[in-house]
Amino acid sequence: MSTGSSNGHTAPLTTLLALYTHTDSAALEQAVLEAYSKEQLLSLALEDADFETRKAATYALSVVGDLSYAEPLAAALHTDLPGVHQTVEQALWCLWFKSGRVDVDALMQEGVRLLESQRFDDASALFDRVIALAPDFAESYNQRAVVYYLQEDWTQAIQDCQTAVSLNPVHFGALAGMGHCYLQCQELQAALTAYEKALAVNPHMPAIQSNIDRIRKFMDEA
Repeated sequence: MSTGSSNGHTAPLTTLLALYTHTDSAALEQAVLEAYSKEQLLSLALEDADFETRKAATYALSVVGDLSYAEPLAAALHTDLPGVHQTVEQALWCLWFKSGRVDVDALMQEGVRLLESQRFDDASALFDRVIALAPDFAESYNQRAVVYYLQEDWTQAIQDCQTAVSLNPVHFGALAGMGHCYLQCQELQAALTAYEKALAVNPHMPAIQSNIDRIRKFMDEA
């Protein structure tokens, strides 16, 4: 990792991450916040020319930040610096899962576990509970949309994706998922629109670009 930068923060930040990454997150959060404000981390994640600094700041922000930092951080998805956009994607998913409530976050994690175990009805019921507790929490709708998608309930999945995007306009996952659902429904123009919006937020999704190209080719030949 870099050992210096004109902003004077690189060495302390990268050193902190090296020291605390493999310990508990509470210790890392405390150490980072003693040295940096969240606004400083966001600024480094968006503006520093040194890609190691940007990656370190992005990761740190995913640990200490909250959901309010997700939308401004999404601008960093447009960087071409090697490895940075992957770190930004991971950071955004971390932030998107932060509701600000310990009980809600615990239910979300359990819901995801059930989803990964293919216990779809149980997962959906848990996401229903999360939505009742925190109706403005976008990720609960997105995760329930995944359940509906896997159950081939495209209409319900689309509705939840739309709600997720209305609450979190930079949720490229929900936008891409919406596109997948519209494609299953043979609504090509709607799928194309959703995919293009997803790619406008996150241009580093080659599978989505491939879907766009195939849809455009099909529509041109029709």
